[in-house]
Amino acid sequence: DLILIANTNFDDAYSKITIRPIPRDKEIISGFFVLSRSEAKEPHRWRKIHRFAAKSDLIRNIKLTDYTVEQGKEYIYSLQQYNNYGVFSNRLVSNPIYADFEDTYLLDGERQLKIRFNPKISSLKDNILETKTNTIGSRYPFITRNGRVNHKEFSISGLISYQMDDSRSFMSWKELGIDQNITNLTAENINAERVFKLEVLNWLNDGKPKILKSPAEGNYIVRLMNVSLSPNDTVGRMLHNFSCNATEIAPFDYD
Repeated sequence: DLILIANTNFDDAYSKITIRPIPRDKEIISGFFVLSRSEAKEPHRWRKIHRFAAKSDLIRNIKLTDYTVEQGKEYIYSLQQYNNYGVFSNRLVSNPIYADFEDTYLLDGERQLKIRFNPKISSLKDNILETKTNTIGSRYPFITRNGRVNHKEFSISGLISYQMDDSRSFMSWKELGIDQNITNLTAENINAERVFKLEVLNWLNDGKPKILKSPAEGNYIVRLMNVSLSPNDTVGRMLHNFSCNATEIAPFDYD
């Protein structure tokens, strides 16, 4: 006796799925559950995205989010209860939602970095191995090509400031040593910005695959290389711009 409600978070590019009880005075839930997702164009192809267990938990405390949405696609979510014998309940289906966002994001499954200020993705290209061989006896050259190698490469850059992490999905106030946004050139603000940008630099250089989400370019699984920071002299080097090269390393699919 539940209702599944899905909503799109435009500012942080994720889907939020909430559970409402029927009747409303029923607030406790127990059991094993699986959350699945389907695209509106393939309504009967359900993909499991999250399993969780509840043991006399409050329904309002169960928060389900999906950060792997792609801009411009319509999704439907479902919830099922199951037991140790592999018996599943009927699907509790949510309302369809349209995924939409305007910023560029990087996420690794644990944290998400919003590139809100001065985002720039340049030199988007397909890496294809081709060789041109000029011949002596022929007017035209021969072109040889590797039929398997084909992946995208592009450059990413943007301005780093904890102001872009307004939802605190990357670092908390406590980690920054402040309790609110500060825009002045004060000692505590300079310290907070330094802590944030160094953590961003370490995170970009950790060598883990990341998902790049962009409304203009699409979603890709990438590996970041050649990460560097350059100071912004206008604000006394309190803020830095970052730049890096992103290489596609896997197809962005369910697996």
